[in-house]
Amino acid sequence: MDLARHLRSWSAFELGRLLELRPDLLPATDRGIDAVARKAGTTTSLGRALVAADVGMLVVAEALVAIEPATVDELDGLIGTDDPLAVVDAVERLRHRGLVLVDGGVVRAVGALPDLLHRPLGLGPSFAELADHLPSGTLERLAADTRAEGGRRSPTIRAVARRLREPAVIDDLLTGAPDGAADLLDDLTARRSPVIPLDPGHSYRSVDLDDPLGWLLHRGFVVAVNDRVAELVREVAIAANPAGLAPGAALRPVAVESVPGIDPDLAAGRAADRANRSLDGAEGLLRAAERGEISVRRAGGVGPRELKRLARGAGLDETEIVRLLELLLAARLIVVDRTSVRASDLADRWWRLPRPRRYLALVRAWVGADHFLSRGLDPDPDETGGIAALGASEPVAATASARSTTLDTLAEVSPGQAWQADQVAEAIVWQAPNLWGPGQPPPEQLVRWTIAEAELLGLVADEAPTPLLLALRSGDEADLATAATTAVTDDQTTVVLQGDLTALALGPLAPSVADPLAQMTDRETGDGQAVVFRFSEASVRRAYDAGWTAETIAAFLDRHALAGIPQPLEYLLADVARRYGTVTVLAAASVVVTDDDVGAVEIASHRRAGALGLRLIAPTVLLSPLDPVAVTEGLRAAGFLPVLRGESIEVGRAAGPGSASGAGRPDDDRPSGDLPADWTGPPLPVAPFPDEVADAVSALLDEGTDADVNADGAVGTVAADLAGAWGRPARLIVTAATGPPELTGTIVGVGPVVSVLTASGVVELAASAVRSVERLDEP
Repeated sequence: MDLARHLRSWSAFELGRLLELRPDLLPATDRGIDAVARKAGTTTSLGRALVAADVGMLVVAEALVAIEPATVDELDGLIGTDDPLAVVDAVERLRHRGLVLVDGGVVRAVGALPDLLHRPLGLGPSFAELADHLPSGTLERLAADTRAEGGRRSPTIRAVARRLREPAVIDDLLTGAPDGAADLLDDLTARRSPVIPLDPGHSYRSVDLDDPLGWLLHRGFVVAVNDRVAELVREVAIAANPAGLAPGAALRPVAVESVPGIDPDLAAGRAADRANRSLDGAEGLLRAAERGEISVRRAGGVGPRELKRLARGAGLDETEIVRLLELLLAARLIVVDRTSVRASDLADRWWRLPRPRRYLALVRAWVGADHFLSRGLDPDPDETGGIAALGASEPVAATASARSTTLDTLAEVSPGQAWQADQVAEAIVWQAPNLWGPGQPPPEQLVRWTIAEAELLGLVADEAPTPLLLALRSGDEADLATAATTAVTDDQTTVVLQGDLTALALGPLAPSVADPLAQMTDRETGDGQAVVFRFSEASVRRAYDAGWTAETIAAFLDRHALAGIPQPLEYLLADVARRYGTVTVLAAASVVVTDDDVGAVEIASHRRAGALGLRLIAPTVLLSPLDPVAVTEGLRAAGFLPVLRGESIEVGRAAGPGSASGAGRPDDDRPSGDLPADWTGPPLPVAPFPDEVADAVSALLDEGTDADVNADGAVGTVAADLAGAWGRPARLIVTAATGPPELTGTIVGVGPVVSVLTASGVVELAASAVRSVERLDEP
């Protein structure tokens, strides 16, 4: 039974579930079921499915590959868990994903699955794979000794392989073996070491039958693949382990027990505080990057000394600074060059979003990031074990999926409950161990990092999910926006001006207020929630240099001050304005001095000297922006006889409003330019393509699903009820010509044929005969 015919027997519900579990198959649906089946059996698609497979599925899949085809009882015996129902559950999960086929109680692997699991359960090659390496006559001898009937070579190989899997056959063949042969075989199987090094003098043609390894080679238990190594035959290893090869395997999900937690409202409040604090920290770091104040080591990344400085300035600890810098990088708000961390072109657009949307942009960036924010927390060998940030590291494609799996598990905890911290990592890793790929820290540490990062963003608090996390996992944009608006304080547009020439911001300021205020004040204290800015003569002069006037500053402050402008500040603005500009500094490169004022006026008014840009600043002194040599040559060309003495000087002045280096419009605190409608970052990893899945399933059913099979399948709410009751005790009301009208047991198979494990065994019935399903494990 090939996969295409198998899929044609599926109901719409099962096809939709397959496409949701393996979304890479969705593009193939345009070409029909045959194309879907072909793609589902490829190495690439199967590999993606195995990355997301749980421990139970992986163990059963390996056991199947080891002895394919196999029944559930054979798989259970090979694994050794003595839990056939758990094996049935794992087989069903594999079947729903199109990884195995089940026909008449026999399970078979799909497509290239055996190629991906070529060392199942730590076993070596099968007898069939090693048969070509057998010395001449060994196959015939084994066939005779095991009484395997085959005839031709291929049937003989299959028959011998089946016999070698029987413990009694191996015991019989070990009769008369030299001392140590049985112990060596036990050692090889116990160590799961199918590769055995051979002595340099080993010969394929002759072996020492008194030597334990030579005897095993002669018997065909071990086969030399070349003159250097031999391998233990897979079937022999299976027979030598009658108790099973993975008796301790956890085929069932690891449960996370919950305990009473703190009040949900209190937890939500703490999470909101953390979210606001982290957002303040991220904004402060981005401002520092915009000013070019974050330096990068010559070896790359932000080193421990710089992290300590940033932590002191932000009122955070160094681990938080590391994670926030990595978060800004994941959100593409900063870029790292050879000397510093700079704000990206996207930063300006991000600043213009309302504060809750700025927060959501960071959360979305974290959810879809291809690295862990905590990756810089490993000790840095270049700086005596200190931590670093933004160091070069390879992204891991499965990181976002691993993070999503973690968040899904955390979100399952009921309100008012908290998870058992020591169980969470084990339960999360069980669901998809391959997501926590090689070359990274242990999975348990990665889970702890993910939870710590979620705490940083306010998605969890006190080992419980928050409304933000629940809204994030639901995929409802309206709920998510509401949760963010509730948790994250909005930008403030007002400040309290005080008589001591300070301005107090009682919350994060909107960029349209914070930017102008930064031009006219110096930030004195604060961590983002309560910040003090101080006006001084120097800060007000700086604002005037940027193009502000006493009137425009007063108008700006009047719009944003809660209680007006205090008199001391009015005096300061007026005093600086009165003295500002009374002394003018002109830009000049040359000074021209004459003997009398008549000569100076003649030079200034001379037509040919006009190109020199001379300005009369005193009766006998003129200035020119040109260098002294150019001025000397120009005056000589005009008929004068100048003498060049001394050196030129250069004096600069701050750029005024509207110039290339100016600060923009000082009297307008509204955003300028075209704002993006939204900045969403990477998409949320919610259930994929619901509309596309429905359309694809309809197309597949129209393309070629067997109408007779469809007619026998459960539809509508009954199909959904059966799927929801899978693996659960249930009562089924049945309408059938024969058989009982009611069945009670555990549903172990869902499809066109429903399998129910009852007290008297497994009962199979057509899904179309099921009229209602009642879960017995629900209150």
